[in-house]
Amino acid sequence: MASKTGGFPTLDDKLCFALYSSSLAMLQTYKPAMAAVGLTYPQYLVMLVLWEGDGVST
Repeated sequence: MASKTGGFPTLDDKLCFALYSSSLAMLQTYKPAMAAVGLTYPQYLVMLVLWEGDGVST
């Protein structure tokens, strides 16, 4: 892939950077809601798995 820096890839050229920055943006979006119930995002994901597993609706 041609880049702006004479053959060396930049962060804009990397899919992994786009995915990483998108992930951070999503985590920041969820952070206030998770803080309100005292959970981190990974803890929230575990809670979702547990809720799905026991058949109890939210």
